[in-house]
Amino acid sequence: MRNKKKGLFLFGMCLLIGTLSACGGQSSMEKSPYSEGDLNQLDRVSMSTTESVYPVGTSEIKVTISNETEEEYAYGVEFTVEKQEEEEWFVVPFEDGVAWIAIAHILAPNSENTETLSFDLLEKELEEGSYRVIKTIAGEPVLAMFTIEK
Repeated sequence: MRNKKKGLFLFGMCLLIGTLSACGGQSSMEKSPYSEGDLNQLDRVSMSTTESVYPVGTSEIKVTISNETEEEYAYGVEFTVEKQEEEEWFVVPFEDGVAWIAIAHILAPNSENTETLSFDLLEKELEEGSYRVIKTIAGEPVLAMFTIEK
């Protein structure tokens, strides 16, 4: 009876360790909440990065948001970074406790705004790969693509 309990205990511990090891190997990134049809639907408003390729270790990028309409738009400081893995996009997580200040930036008619986006608050440094940065402008997600290379 005692050996049976010991065997069950050891089996349970092996199962627990195996489960924890498997969880540790998984990516902490969640799938993107956006489908391709959700993005860049704001007519004649676009966003681009200053460079299309950045080196590993890049801690910030500049984006230009262009408004080629007669309308004024507002947007906040918040942004999302997503990484492409195979054919799917995944959200790159920020460190725990990151909060965004509620400041509205105004995008005047027929104008451009340039902003610096810091990656210092991301959970980890961006590795090689294809990325997109997404900002919500007037309630619509607008994206810019970039690549990280060595």
